[in-house]
Amino acid sequence: ACGGGAVNGGTAPQPTPSPTSALKCEDSVEGWKDSLGWSCAQYTASVCSMSPEKITAESFAAYAVGGVTARDVCCACGGGAVNGGTAPQPTPSPTSALKCEDSVEGWKDSLGWSCAQYAASLCSMSPEKITADSFAAYAVGGVTARDVCCACGGGAVNGGAAP
Repeated sequence: ACGGGAVNGGTAPQPTPSPTSALKCEDSVEGWKDSLGWSCAQYTASVCSMSPEKITAESFAAYAVGGVTARDVCCACGGGAVNGGTAPQPTPSPTSALKCEDSVEGWKDSLGWSCAQYAASLCSMSPEKITADSFAAYAVGGVTARDVCCACGGGAVNGGAAP
């Protein structure tokens, strides 16, 4: 009467597993971090847990390392590897050997904040969203965190000038 069940004591048809039910995504480059030092776990807990599809490719590309972005390697951002598959691997480039160092040893702003404090708070979030005026308000001798701290977009690359 209802059209389902077993006929004459037979067994009912079993549902066919869908091809996607067994898919498992894993962040594909162990230990990967972007140019600001953010890992997939940090992207998962913040930016990509909201709406990764609304984040432009250019936004991800701005923090790429070796041409690889969070969108390439982090599951929460739409990347990663499915069932042990592969994802893009960083390609060695001349920039991969670049190392940024805070350029004024012991520097502190007018409130006594060091580059380490900026790196652990304000500049670890979105330094590009902090206005120059915001940094300037706490300058010492005309020097701001944006000038001398790597996490804020300043510092010195391989002992040279700030990036």
